[in-house]
Amino acid sequence: MPVTQFNAADCLRNQLMDFSVDSATSIPWLVRLLENSQSPVALPGSISLFNHDCLHILLGRDRSPESEAYVIGFTMGNDVRCQSIHLWIFKIFALFFYPEKYRLRWSDLGEFDRGVAHGRHLDIKNLNQINFSHLQDHSIFELRKQFQLSLMCAQ
Repeated sequence: MPVTQFNAADCLRNQLMDFSVDSATSIPWLVRLLENSQSPVALPGSISLFNHDCLHILLGRDRSPESEAYVIGFTMGNDVRCQSIHLWIFKIFALFFYPEKYRLRWSDLGEFDRGVAHGRHLDIKNLNQINFSHLQDHSIFELRKQFQLSLMCAQ
């Protein structure tokens, strides 16, 4: 399970400079339709690309397919609106209809489910709705503490 040890003393802004690789316009329309918070038919856990990258860092997850599955599962599981049907819809689209680069592999489903469980277990809900742009100058350590995010759960 890929877990990256980001420098917890470093601020979120610095970590994002080294982490973000995709632009919002490069994300395929089907992925944006289901996962982007601005989509009218987005699934629970939908989130902006910027906030998604922030959660990758706060959860200590890298850009691997397994980590991507984990972070998406986490945001869905952490959204109070998420029900089993939403998880099944996402899995079907991500396994069979997403473009190759964004498609989940069967082997990624375990990480997705672990992310869902971690998100549901967290006392603080709806982290996908937090505006992380106002928190960029906070240290990773401070933010993990504030949002009760433990790397132990992500490993």
